[in-house]
Amino acid sequence: MNILRFIYCENIELKNIQDPEVLKLLILADELNIKQLISYIQEYLIEHQIEFLQQNPIDIIETIYQHESFTNLRDFWLEKICEVPEILFYSDKFIELKAPLLELLIKRDDLNMDEIEIWEGLLKWCFSQQNVINDPTKWSESLQRFIPLIRFYDIESADFFYKVHCHKEILPQDLIHNLLEFHLVPNMEPKSNVALSSRLKFNSALIKSKHILLKFASWIDRKDSSYNKYDNPYKFKLLYRSDRDGFNNGAFHKNCDDKGATIWIAKIQGYVNNAALVIYCDTFEGPSMGELDCADSNEWTYRATYNDYLNINIPETFIIEHYEVFQVKIY
Repeated sequence: MNILRFIYCENIELKNIQDPEVLKLLILADELNIKQLISYIQEYLIEHQIEFLQQNPIDIIETIYQHESFTNLRDFWLEKICEVPEILFYSDKFIELKAPLLELLIKRDDLNMDEIEIWEGLLKWCFSQQNVINDPTKWSESLQRFIPLIRFYDIESADFFYKVHCHKEILPQDLIHNLLEFHLVPNMEPKSNVALSSRLKFNSALIKSKHILLKFASWIDRKDSSYNKYDNPYKFKLLYRSDRDGFNNGAFHKNCDDKGATIWIAKIQGYVNNAALVIYCDTFEGPSMGELDCADSNEWTYRATYNDYLNINIPETFIIEHYEVFQVKIY
């Protein structure tokens, strides 16, 4: 009925249709090669039905890849999964994902997961495919196609020892040898014939762990306990790095103006790091917080006049080694 309405009236109210039915309608439009409707439904799903897509990640991605014409939805959904891979990798149905689709995801440089998490997810998937418990060597058939895609050199030494080396019987022996050499020999470079380029990371010089970002998310909502990676409502995008973009106000405004909510973090010379929320922004200065003035250099000043904040016990003039600005968005 909806298809007929569109054919004769070129109009259809998708908001009045249940989400699963919208997807079925898209499939039917593809079978009938109604290109205008295919484009319209894809745009609607992308703009209005993110929650539905996230609730059904396995079914959605498999449906999308069965239909070549769903280009916009496929590109969007792949980017979304790579941006927030937990919606798929921690889904109860993850083990049902078909091997070609898992391979497609692990190949991507923008998959936003620590390499050890990807490795553990892969082991979980392989284990379920082989349906064996006590004989990991039987996993190798499922695992072999994925081994060249894992950035083993990006895995921390402790994780390598406890979570990778213990599975050495299912990995190529030359790879295990090279990895042991890399982790044990000082200044040893990865072997060029097996090393992959690192995935696109958060790229912060100050934030080395995603767990710190969960703390920031909790502070934003004034939670006593920290969010975890499953319930965190915020994503953080690095906008500005002083070591990359320069200690000057022009670069700050170019990268950070009109970006909505932001936080910035500064490392003070002589300290480890210090974080604070951005409250306002002045055209002629960098990020500002109360009486903290950020000059067009790395020499900043702070006047504890109590007009805006209580004294936060830092000197009036100090040197900033490095600072970064992050955009904060709701998923």
